[in-house]
Amino acid sequence: MTSQKRASSDGSSTSSPRISVRVDHGRCIASGRCVRVLPEVFFQTEEGFASAKERPAPQCYERVRSAADECPASAIIIGEE
Repeated sequence: MTSQKRASSDGSSTSSPRISVRVDHGRCIASGRCVRVLPEVFFQTEEGFASAKERPAPQCYERVRSAADECPASAIIIGEE
């Protein structure tokens, strides 16, 4: 398991799992919501469907989860490592 160290509010370090993200192209309906919510991670292919950087930066994790929640086709799959 790969984890990333980050400083907590008291200055000590904690481990948080890295996440991976992918779009299930069989479910994607090309609404573009994920791209509008988080263009740093999601992009549209030439065919118009969404795709994602496999390993987003830790500062994007919360917004990746928001994009997954907002996906009308539930096509965004998040994994923790």
